[in-house]
Order: sequence, then C-alpha cells, then structure tokens
Amino acid sequence: MIKPDGVSGNYTEEIKTIVVEAGFNIVKEMLTQLDKETASAFYEEHSSRSFFPHLVTYMTSGPVLVMVLEKRNAVSDWRDLIGPTDAEKAKISHPHRFDLLPNTILDFANSNVRAKMNIVVSCIT
Repeated sequence: MIKPDGVSGNYTEEIKTIVVEAGFNIVKEMLTQLDKETASAFYEEHSSRSFFPHLVTYMTSGPVLVMVLEKRNAVSDWRDLIGPTDAEKAKISHPHRFDLLPNTILDFANSNVRAKMNIVVSCIT
C-alpha cells in the first residue's frame, strides 16, 4: 500500500517501477480512500498504543494506492527490498529504500498477514 504522502507526493509511479524491477508482479491495484473503520482494522495490533489515533487519522487523510503483489518468496523478498522498519537502520543498510521518501510505503509482511490481506482485498474488490 502506498500511503497518503506517497500518493500526494507523486511517488506512485517511482515506487511501482522499483517494485516491478525487483521482480514483483502487480496483480491488481486501486486508488482508494480508507475510512476510519478500515484503517483501524488494518492497524488493530497498534490499537493500545498512544500513536494509534494519529496513525488512523494519517491513513485516512488522503487516498492510498492498494496493490496486490505476487512473486515466489514474496514476503521475504519484500522484506529484503524495503529493509528494516527502523528508518535509522534502513538509511545504513538500504540507502535506496523508497520509504525514505516521506513515509510512502506500508509494509505488513511481518504482522498478521492473513487479516491484512483480507482488508486489502476488500478495498479493491
């Protein structure tokens, strides 16, 4: 998912190019506006954290580009492509990482993939 800053900052095509050049197929994509209920469900594992309300507000602040990607070993290859979620570590290990652009890419490869995939698919069907 390309977050609101990525969409509004016109990074969508650049990010998609990086994704495709890394060997992923974009099976389906849709520009959509998340509502509060969908964003809250997507980030449910963070619901008890102090930043949760701000996260939901941010993710509903503008359109997002939802993509369904496929590739053999997709989850591990995605993790390799985007690198650590800690931005400071990523600057060292993955200086090309596209989410160093202002907060543009959402990674959910390591957290409740099945539930999040169901939410993503519901956004584009």
